[in-house]
Amino acid sequence: MSGGEPPPFSPEQQKYLDAHYSNSPPPDYVDVHWLLYNGVLVFLMQCGFAMLCAGSVRAKNAQNILLKNIVDVCVGALGFWSTGFAFAYGNRGTGNFFIGTKYFFLSKGFAGGPGYHTWFFQFAFAATAATIVSGAVA
Repeated sequence: MSGGEPPPFSPEQQKYLDAHYSNSPPPDYVDVHWLLYNGVLVFLMQCGFAMLCAGSVRAKNAQNILLKNIVDVCVGALGFWSTGFAFAYGNRGTGNFFIGTKYFFLSKGFAGGPGYHTWFFQFAFAATAATIVSGAVA
């Protein structure tokens, strides 16, 4: 504020605002919501890719393509759960600067670590990338 400008809020207004709006949720809740929301959006891209693939093949093969997309997601979930997240985001061991050695099968302290919301967000991208590649060869 410069010289003669009045304050933006009177003391009573400031007290009211502090009482009603200072209880914002902790940043962790906001982060979790943001990751889950965007993970769902990315995961819903699977539906679009499934429809694109089904529409670009003959009608007799549409059911096979849709099943292939479902299998891509299921196998991708198992693979990312068992080793993918650990390789990408697990702590690097001593003498190993390339690949993670923690969180295989989401164990070894995962519950106190990054959280399942982080796993879901990263899994959504991994599964969508796998579906894009498999759709390119359909």
